[in-house]
Amino acid sequence: MSETDRISDLIARIQQGNETALRQLYSLTAPKLFAVALRIVKRRALAEDVIQDAFVRIWRSCEDYTASKGSVWAWMTTIVRNRAIDCVRRDREVLMGAEEDLWEQSDPADGPMQAFLRNEETVAIRKCLDQLPKDQRQAILVAYYEGHTHEIIAQQLGAPLGTIKTWIRRGLLRVKECLQS
Repeated sequence: MSETDRISDLIARIQQGNETALRQLYSLTAPKLFAVALRIVKRRALAEDVIQDAFVRIWRSCEDYTASKGSVWAWMTTIVRNRAIDCVRRDREVLMGAEEDLWEQSDPADGPMQAFLRNEETVAIRKCLDQLPKDQRQAILVAYYEGHTHEIIAQQLGAPLGTIKTWIRRGLLRVKECLQS
């Protein structure tokens, strides 16, 4: 059974109120999701809070998840990303300085991120992202892995707000098509 299948099975059990399945899901996915949160909030303690909040949200809203709307990883990552952005906004910290290539960063604290990057679904997403024009890829990475708003991305990349929104929308559509092929 693949990791994604195991996670889907755990979500189905959580939808039935199985708390043991939630603990198993946490053990299986928390390191990878923690890496996403840490990338956005930049502080370990805040990332831990984000993960705790995200798993409460997963528990409470698991009945909203349906496989036909997207992968279970995408659903959970979106919850973590949104919680992390909320955390950053609450603390009023504005994260500045988009990195030229977010995939190439090496930091000893990136252990969970490296595990996330090796995940089979992540590898497929990365291959699809690599096929995008540089501007679209960079806008998507800064939005989803750094947690910046469209306005901040526009400032950082020196492009109009509408252009940033178009790059992200078109890029995500191309990634979706690539993943479905």
